[in-house]
Formats: sequence, structure tokens, C-alpha cells
Amino acid sequence: MNFSLHTSHIGTTTILYIHGRLDSLNVAALQERLNTLLERYSPQDLILNMQDVNYLSAAGLRLLHTLHERTGQIRIACPSARVIEVMQITGLDRLYGLFSTQTAAIHQVRPVTNAHVSLEQGWMHHHRPNITGADTLTWLRDSVLKSQSLLNQDHDHRLIEAIDAGIQELIDTGTTVIADISATGLSLGPLLNSGLRGIVYLELAETNPERVEAHFARVQTLITDWRPRVRGGSIRIGLSLHAPYAFHPNHWKRIIEYAQKEALPLSIGAAQTADEREFFVSGTGAFVDHPYKVLFSVEQVPHISPIAYLEETGALALKPLLIHPIHVDDADIQRIKASGSTVIHCPRSELRLRQGRMPLEKYLAQDIPVLLGTDSLASSPSLNVFDELDVAHALHYQSVPPEQLQTLVHKPLPVLAE
Repeated sequence: MNFSLHTSHIGTTTILYIHGRLDSLNVAALQERLNTLLERYSPQDLILNMQDVNYLSAAGLRLLHTLHERTGQIRIACPSARVIEVMQITGLDRLYGLFSTQTAAIHQVRPVTNAHVSLEQGWMHHHRPNITGADTLTWLRDSVLKSQSLLNQDHDHRLIEAIDAGIQELIDTGTTVIADISATGLSLGPLLNSGLRGIVYLELAETNPERVEAHFARVQTLITDWRPRVRGGSIRIGLSLHAPYAFHPNHWKRIIEYAQKEALPLSIGAAQTADEREFFVSGTGAFVDHPYKVLFSVEQVPHISPIAYLEETGALALKPLLIHPIHVDDADIQRIKASGSTVIHCPRSELRLRQGRMPLEKYLAQDIPVLLGTDSLASSPSLNVFDELDVAHALHYQSVPPEQLQTLVHKPLPVLAE
């Protein structure tokens, strides 16, 4: 194998890939590359990927020792069997940071959080709105609902294919922490084996009153079955309530009591569209006759904002992740702040579904935690959260400083710290 070096960047993290023999003939080239990198980038953000190093000589070890003295640390991702052997013989495996995966090494440098993915919806990528966008309710009716009704006996296979491909894309683009929403629980196993960290929120979303009980029972069974398997691991289980309108008002109290009793992290999509807010506040607009909303009669319209409704039902008290809360007023923002909830912003999905611009600067001014997510491939062109960041820069130009936006990618999921 010829000796070669190349670099890549994931956010502010620099990864140097070393291929071939690291011996006296090649250390000069590696030293020169390291000098260049350390002049341009912080040594705190440097990772050496040594997966393809098939020989490590004393000269190579001296170079690593010099690098350690200069920077105070060395992080090695995916060390080859030969590298591990030499490190163990010399005892350097206790001095240097050796990580079995690149994801683990990146997480140690600076976690990269994608706070909203729906991996299993990746199979619907062909229904993704183009750059000109599509109305959310129209997209739900003509794409999501119709597509789901056409799934055949290959249902699980198609979802698993989408999940596996999505996980690989997350890893390839440097994500280390995720919040996934799953209607089936099929992502739990693959995510447990992926090396990623985070939460799978099992989704409750049933607009047919006759099927709500069975649907709720199925989700409870999934949670009961999977909790022992994930306990102590890198993935936790939570509960996702699709939206305030997705359940009859009579069911909300029982669902919230269950989430509280089981200490389940909660996520809720709320205040995503102007249509949703208009329906909740006045009982008028496009939602009235839409098939996605069949549980509220006109008499049951709460005549308060979706966020106020979540507060009234007790959902906000559980500090949920609030996904796409765009159509909010100042009173709603104060409710979110007082509850300790976290806001999830997915600018590309929100733009393609014509939901509007989130008042991000108002959330940040109130010190409300905000994280970026990519939503699903059914509404976004990739699961790369740094692509999301690029769009956020343009969307919030002159409203939020770029350096403040950059931090949204590296914030932890608050619920994981509890």
C-alpha cells in the first residue's frame, strides 16, 4: 500500500486520514501536513484516522510523541490492528485517545447533534417537495397519507432499507447525536448498533377515533419490550405526539399521564403552520375540512394557540422537544421558556413545506434551547445537519449572528443530560 494523506472537515473538526506505512521514509511528509493543519486549525479539533496504517515504526511513534507534547493530546480514530498492537506494547494506548469508530472520536472532540430525523420516512424521498415547495396540508394529503396507504407486504423491508441508508448518511456527515421519530420502532435495533447516541421517540399519530386505543396499546408494548434492551446503552426511548390536533382532546390527559408515569422524554410537533394556529384559535381555515384533522369538532376547538393548548393539557410541563414551533406569539414564547422546553428548527423542511420563517432570534433572546434538525428525506434533500446550518445562515441573515447559529449544531440534547 502506497503512503498517502488526505483531510476532511466535519464542522470545525479536522480529520487527517493516514494510509500505508508510517515509517522513517514517510514521517517527514506527515510532519509537514500536521504543521500546516496546526497553523490553520485548533489542535483541540484534530483527529488522526489510522484505519489504513499497516505499519508503525519507532519513527512514527516519535512523531506522535512530538505531536502530543505540542498539543497535549492525540485522538486516533479506527486504529488498525497493527496500530493497536504497537500502542498496547508501548503502553501508549493509555496515554493517547484511541476510538474504535470515527463517530466516537468526533463526539469526544465536539458532539454533532441532529435533533430531528425521521429515518423510516426516507423511503418517501420521491415525494419530497422541490425547491419551490409545497403547502404542508397538501403535501400531507397527497404525498404522505397516500404513500402510506400504498405500502404493501414489503412494508418493513422498505422502511429498514431507508433506516440503514439514513444511519449511514448521518455517520458519513459527522453526526454523533440524534433524535429520531419512529412510528414502528424499526430504527431502534439499527441505531443501537450504529455507535450513534440519542433518543428514539416512538410516535403516537392516529386521527381515526376507532383506532386510537389499539394504536396507543401497540406503542406501549413497544416501549415495554424495548426498554430493557436499551437500558444502559447509547440510545434511549421516548414518546412522540405527532401534533396537538392528532388526538381527540379526551385522550390527551391519559397520554400525558402515561408519559409522566413512565418518565418518557417527549417530543411534539406544534404551531408548525398558520393553518394550524388559525384552526386552534378560531376554528376556521384550511384545517376545517382536511382529512388529516378529524378528531376535533367545531365545538371542541380550544380557541387558544397550539402552544397554550399544550400548556393546558399538561404536555408542556414535561419539557418536550417542540418541533417547528414557527407560528407563535410573544406569550407562546414565554410559555415555552417557563416550561423549560427545547425548540427544534429544521429550516430546509420548513421552507419546502412553506411553513414560514421561525422567529429564531426571539427564542435565542430568551435563552430558550434551540437545536437544528434535518427532518426526513421526505421533506429535506439530505440528513446532513451542516447543510441545514448553511440554509439557516441565509434564512436568518442579519437576525442571528453566524457564530451563534454555529453553536446550534453542537448543543447536546437537554434530555440526555437529565
